[in-house]
Amino acid sequence: MMQPRTAGAIAVVASLLAALAGCSSGTDQKTSNKVDRKDLVLTTPAGSKKVDRVTWGTYAGEPYSIDPVRIGSDSEFLAVSNLCDSLLRVQPDFSVKPGLAKSAAWTSDTKFVIDLRGGVVFWDGTPLTAEDVAFSLKRSANPKSQSVQTQAFTNVKSINVTGPLQVTIDFKQHDSQFQNSMAGPAGYVFSKSFTQRVGEQKFGTASGGIMCTGPFKLERWKSGTSITEVANDQYWDGKPLIGTLELRFFDNDSTLVNALQAGEIDGAFDVPTQAVKRLSTSGLGSLFLGPSTASIGFGALSPQGPAGDRRVRQALDLAIDKKAFIKAVAGGYGEPLKALVPPFAAEGLKASDVYSAGYKALPSDDLDLERAKKLIAEAKLSSKAMNIVVPAGDQVLAQTAVIVQAAGKTLGLDIKIKQLQPTDFGRVFVDPTARKGYDLVATRAYQTEPGVLTFASLFMLPDGYANYLGYNNPEVTKLLSEARQNTDPTKSAEAFVKAQALYTPEKMTTPLAVTYTRVFLSNKLTGMTTSFAYTVSPWALHLGGK
Repeated sequence: MMQPRTAGAIAVVASLLAALAGCSSGTDQKTSNKVDRKDLVLTTPAGSKKVDRVTWGTYAGEPYSIDPVRIGSDSEFLAVSNLCDSLLRVQPDFSVKPGLAKSAAWTSDTKFVIDLRGGVVFWDGTPLTAEDVAFSLKRSANPKSQSVQTQAFTNVKSINVTGPLQVTIDFKQHDSQFQNSMAGPAGYVFSKSFTQRVGEQKFGTASGGIMCTGPFKLERWKSGTSITEVANDQYWDGKPLIGTLELRFFDNDSTLVNALQAGEIDGAFDVPTQAVKRLSTSGLGSLFLGPSTASIGFGALSPQGPAGDRRVRQALDLAIDKKAFIKAVAGGYGEPLKALVPPFAAEGLKASDVYSAGYKALPSDDLDLERAKKLIAEAKLSSKAMNIVVPAGDQVLAQTAVIVQAAGKTLGLDIKIKQLQPTDFGRVFVDPTARKGYDLVATRAYQTEPGVLTFASLFMLPDGYANYLGYNNPEVTKLLSEARQNTDPTKSAEAFVKAQALYTPEKMTTPLAVTYTRVFLSNKLTGMTTSFAYTVSPWALHLGGK
């Protein structure tokens, strides 16, 4: 999923042109934040004391919706992950364990059976039933509900209630990703009767609300200011230690940092990198870094023009010093990324060793200007003019575009940066007419559920949502189909790794870096999920006093 993050005003720093692309020889270790992967943490120790109130900063502004089938922004994930439970639950190490379902597994190649926990109730005290689960899954699968989760149900033939606490899903063909999807937003469960009573238009809004089973209950959504959640005393997995959790909306970095420094809020995810050291020495709290699936990079939008030539795309990648990029754009809190799917997405899977070996075998694409210039010479371009589009107000993507522009300059390419308002920028990803005149786009992306197929299919398949260049490699399509349909986790992984090896050199999209999760937490609190699992699992469930 791609999501722009709203930051402060764009700062296009001219010195980046000389320092960071093409002519940079590496990161200055004396001034950079050197982070080793062994320093990353998945959680902090569970809280042990009750806390009346915690105020948390949501860095992406106010949610558009908290309807579980429609969420897509950072602030929406932050709110819903503590309100609603999924059938399975993503663990901090990105593995999957039971959630509302005590079991959710394949009983044959094309039959998936969900057996629910008994005794679970919604916030209003009504019991969770198989009817609620079937309703939730069907609504998630239905594009008429404006669901963004429909792809998870591509191979589903039918969803049926087969017992008071059992739902059976029949498939047209086996889908090896589906079980993992039930630990993400596609597996969120909500009340059938409440949803129908409130209606499609109001469900998930400030006036309509939602009804779920999560550790916190929605108390109030004050438009423009905050969402307040209160502890669910009947929660099946233990009552939270936090009495009230207020999610306060921030739409730019400076106001968020000021609130943290003033002690007005108790913490925030993905705090601005430029403020990390200042906050860490403030005495108010600590910064924790966690593994993540979030990435920054750029992609091609048009098969015409220079971006349509893979040698140009490969050359741009080779002309960017990834370590210098991470220092400038991510404050040093990240690592180079060689492939579309970040390694952490597969670390909790059964065949994680196969995925890891496949990733390590990919070429590193380190800075190599000599090779990059040879590729440009081979391309014999009739035009060297290109445009890269960014959303106005996004500091990170603005800097990314500057670095791509500088890399192009060293190769004799004339890349101009075009800023769009966030709404118009969003249209670039869904409307072909909105991409007209643009060659490249600076992007940030992430995936919220374990596994590799959902995200990869968006780019690698001919009908993929993000396949803007019309990429169509029958061998890759065949391998991805094998990976999805194979019931053997190892063989599925091997098929994906082969497809990844074929697709990655094409550079249809060019991920440059994985960015670590950055969590600032007040000294009085502990029990925080610090890996990217926080986006879809109840990150405040074990939060409490020390």
